[in-house]
Amino acid sequence: AVTSGQNLTGKNLQASTADFGTVAGTVTQNGTAIQGVFIGIHGTSGGNGTVSGADGTYTLKVRAGSGYTIEGFMPGQGPTTRLTSITVTAGQTLSSQNLTMTQPGTIRVTISGVTDAFVDARDSSGRGNGTGSNTTAGVYDVIVPAGTYSVTAGNPNFGIIGSRSNVTVTGGQTTSIPFTPATRYTVSGAVSS
Repeated sequence: AVTSGQNLTGKNLQASTADFGTVAGTVTQNGTAIQGVFIGIHGTSGGNGTVSGADGTYTLKVRAGSGYTIEGFMPGQGPTTRLTSITVTAGQTLSSQNLTMTQPGTIRVTISGVTDAFVDARDSSGRGNGTGSNTTAGVYDVIVPAGTYSVTAGNPNFGIIGSRSNVTVTGGQTTSIPFTPATRYTVSGAVSS
């Protein structure tokens, strides 16, 4: 350790395994294990993160404490269920902390004449997804879990192109929203004194 430009010796910064507990579970979607889900646990005693394995399982070590939240996110699919008020006991394994993913739906935003926009969809908790990718010019697909969202589209040249609240998404379905950018005008001339 270094402090104020001086070296310190004789300081042991070792954590004892007796201070930590283990949390374990499985991530599934419609009963099928899901690999590659980013899982995090966080609380006032600390946090940790991992990725679910090929069999959907995960294991995390954290400092013993209460009030932890466990949640996950799968790129291109959205968030998992959230577990709250989790208590971790030192030297123990808290198993069956299972997370599930619902079948996602798609919000398809069509913006005529704009191929470099960013579209963002958020629920009332601030969870959601966004994209700037459009394989078909001007068509942006945002994949999110079933729910109700506020959708906003923007572009560096136009600013906010459009927004809509209370957009309902059903798993396995596509909800379409058209946005039309404002008309752009060109102003030209000369300034003289």
